[in-house]
Amino acid sequence: MSGERLSGARQLDERAMFLSPASKKLKQFKPYEGVRESFAVERQWDWFRYITKSLHPDHMEPARDGAGLCSARAIFQMTNPFVDTPPVTCRKLAGYSENIGPAAQHRARFVSKFQSGNWANLYNGSELDEFREYAAEVRKRAREMAEQAEMKAMLDHMVI
Repeated sequence: MSGERLSGARQLDERAMFLSPASKKLKQFKPYEGVRESFAVERQWDWFRYITKSLHPDHMEPARDGAGLCSARAIFQMTNPFVDTPPVTCRKLAGYSENIGPAAQHRARFVSKFQSGNWANLYNGSELDEFREYAAEVRKRAREMAEQAEMKAMLDHMVI
């Protein structure tokens, strides 16, 4: 399938897509299988910083304390130098899986550290602990509901 057809563009910049024989191996690619969780978290954040290297140095965000503006590169602790990349030509530049999208985040009461202004803790991995606490709470509620349903069923069949 051609890049022009996939992107919906009439003409595709030749630098926009690169496929190699190694691309076919990606289905079996499992880079973090069997490694320490802390390493996997750190590596994912490294990749985030790498792919956001084109975040413009002039992009500013309002400080959460109302004290002016903060450089987005400083907030995300960008270590890679700014790279002015060629334009990306596709109908949809980015997306997300439904299980991590806005509706799922709302159901899980997730608020990103970036949105909440908790910028100092962006990369500390605490979101995993928060998720585990939330999952434990959900399991506890499910058990309580099952116990209540069992009790109700028992009482409904009781003849006094």
